[in-house]
Amino acid sequence: MDPIAVPNTFSNLPHQHACKGKRDSLFFIKMVPVPAYFAQMREDLKTKGMSDEKITELLNGCEMATGFVMSEDDHTYEILTCAHLFEHFYSAEFDISLDQLNSWFDVLVVCSHYEEYMANHYLNWYSNPNHDFRMYTPATVVRFNHNKDLMLLAISKDELYTTNTMVRCQMPHRRLRLARNLSQPMEDVIMISWPPCRNDTPVIGQMVSPTKVYGQITRDLSMGYNMHLIELDITGDAGSSGAPILNHCGSVLGAFHGRLNSMGYGISVNDIREFLLAAELACQDSRETSVPSSNSQTSMACSSSCFDMDSGNFPMAYRNPPVSPPRHDYLADYAEYVPWSQGRML
Repeated sequence: MDPIAVPNTFSNLPHQHACKGKRDSLFFIKMVPVPAYFAQMREDLKTKGMSDEKITELLNGCEMATGFVMSEDDHTYEILTCAHLFEHFYSAEFDISLDQLNSWFDVLVVCSHYEEYMANHYLNWYSNPNHDFRMYTPATVVRFNHNKDLMLLAISKDELYTTNTMVRCQMPHRRLRLARNLSQPMEDVIMISWPPCRNDTPVIGQMVSPTKVYGQITRDLSMGYNMHLIELDITGDAGSSGAPILNHCGSVLGAFHGRLNSMGYGISVNDIREFLLAAELACQDSRETSVPSSNSQTSMACSSSCFDMDSGNFPMAYRNPPVSPPRHDYLADYAEYVPWSQGRML
């Protein structure tokens, strides 16, 4: 056995420890407009003042981001990412519904195990980045808050593949834990992102400020963002939006939102926790108000969405509806609740 190398100031052993196992949680996310709804989207964008040329470019393109596992059950993963994949369709004055998101767009994901297998077995996998040969898993938007720039996706484990021959991925996709406390200025942080063709990209930086409000960063409040931000000396590349920002324990301090000049900004873990708590409360309210069906098949069905874990009456069907028991509560680890892109420019 080879001897262990003597640690030195360049080893970054604490950072390696914080990153260990976290890549399993990462997902590459791709959003593609559905051609059947081009007419509706074009009309919607025109009402928002967008030019025909810009609309055509948008409808024929795609948006990409990074996501990470927030919870799972026997049949489903729930992935947290940024909402601004759809930022052309909402603003401080306009909103977009879950029905529109799930009908107008295909939201597609792949896991890190799939990407690693395909890159190792197909030597020309990255030879032409303009051609995408991935076999994606369809995702459903189950929770969306554009004011916080947060979105929760659900995918079926049965359609998460390791290869293009539809071999189901059996590897673990561990959920990331939320940090109990924010790091202080000058403390090291790590962002693990997935820009296109560059999965598992870790970047080390420092916390500059753990508490910024959006109005401190920019005077442009046209998108209606009101989340709290953490300020970092990290700037992400295209596709980094939604990437987890970790502390020395490997816990999530925030999700990457964007950059301004040489600084990066993440959505604070406190806002993430608030977003997830709202999902849990919506789920509880749905259970309390739902009426059990006499149909045994319907009454036994259990949605894995955070809105409705066991009523079977979730108003919007999954594209691949799973039947599963209630999952582990991803807020149970926190006894105390504290309320409060893609190389994109803020």
